[in-house]
Amino acid sequence: MPEYRFYIDVASMLSRVNHLVLFSLGVAPSGDLEPKFITEEQVLRVTGLAAAMERPPHVTICIGGAGRSEGFARLVTQTKARKRFVAKIVEYVAKYNLDGIDFDWEGDYSQGPLQDGFASLVAETKFKLRETSGAGLVTVAVHHFNTLPPKAIAALDWVNVMAYDIPDAKGCHASTETALMNPSDYHVHQVIH
Repeated sequence: MPEYRFYIDVASMLSRVNHLVLFSLGVAPSGDLEPKFITEEQVLRVTGLAAAMERPPHVTICIGGAGRSEGFARLVTQTKARKRFVAKIVEYVAKYNLDGIDFDWEGDYSQGPLQDGFASLVAETKFKLRETSGAGLVTVAVHHFNTLPPKAIAALDWVNVMAYDIPDAKGCHASTETALMNPSDYHVHQVIH
């Protein structure tokens, strides 16, 4: 749920979902969180409403997103910054009583040091969440052109494929029908293999 959609009836929406991803926090190359998108008030509103429910949905925080992923490339290749980030995001999850994290790095990190660094970021985050709270969901949103290595896949609870960005055979933005016709045509299989 992006910060610009809080005009909807949040309580009603929460009663109809199993999982909700709050969109989003930015990440600085230094490993600091950039809370310049979703506000603390919005996070507290959702987590407060969810906590009062008999069967609350899982609420996670997204890191990155379109136009919000600039810090990832430097972050994932610098061990000190990556460890700082992991500590900060685990602290954030605990502070706001969230169920985990969704990484949405909108860029190509499918090979080399970026892929290795992103896999380390995902694995280190999962380890630290489990170590501090005994739980913690870690998910990713990926484009059809991204490939996740086994180290990242092993640490993930699930992968959200951004199928709305899959181009059709003519290079046009895919409709739901086109994206579902033959996912293997769009290299979706690469995400999970």
